[in-house]
Amino acid sequence: QNKLHGIKLNYFKNGNVFSESNYVNGQRHGLQKTWFLNGQLAKKKNLSKGREEGLQQAWLANGKIYVNYEAKNGRIFGMNRANLCYQLKNEKLQYANKK
Repeated sequence: QNKLHGIKLNYFKNGNVFSESNYVNGQRHGLQKTWFLNGQLAKKKNLSKGREEGLQQAWLANGKIYVNYEAKNGRIFGMNRANLCYQLKNEKLQYANKK
């Protein structure tokens, strides 16, 4: 079987990197990155066997944070698609149930 293993890069027509994906035995695993056409980082995802696990982040084209959450066992903790989350400054989130 031809399962992907290692780093796969995709490019824009201008030659800039569009995405970088890490594969292990055909599944995306580890840090995945996506960039805007201008080379600015757009998204960072952490995956484990193809599923979100750990810190997930995305930015708007203007550089403002758009998505910032932790994924654990299929659950999301934090801000997902929170248009105003970039306005938070030096605030800490505390979870009532730390399982």
